[in-house]
Amino acid sequence: MFNKIFKEFLNTKKYILKDKNPERLEVISKKDIINSIIESIVYTVLILIIFYFLPFTREQFFGLNLHPLVIMVALISLRHGIYAGFVSSFIAMTGYLTAYIISGADMILFFMKFQYNKFFVIFLFVAMILGKFQANRKAYEEESNNSVKKKEKWCKKNSNSIF
Repeated sequence: MFNKIFKEFLNTKKYILKDKNPERLEVISKKDIINSIIESIVYTVLILIIFYFLPFTREQFFGLNLHPLVIMVALISLRHGIYAGFVSSFIAMTGYLTAYIISGADMILFFMKFQYNKFFVIFLFVAMILGKFQANRKAYEEESNNSVKKKEKWCKKNSNSIF
């Protein structure tokens, strides 16, 4: 039983990381995953240092309208795709929650007030929407390349028969 579940998990992992499943939305390599995780962690730490730990912006960090962590999630999603966007959104959530805990505020209030927990939904929504844009761009680019290759093959094949 456990062996069957483990084999199924390995097959799922292969489909996520390799281009063996044509129904997938996007294909991402291990290198891209690692790069996006490192980028997300570095950007989150920099955002926390600049916008939270510096004294002149600490009080406004939780009330920023266009939150810098949302911008970070948007950049990662547009650059690497949906999966990396979701990973960066969870890293951004961790950074946001860390700043909230360090501020000494009440955790019950955090989950009850929409003012604070709305960013979790925003992070995921931005990752999903902008990651889909990136996936569509990649699909269009791949489709265009395939079309050009087909036309080149057709031209080579027909140019030999004409002459």
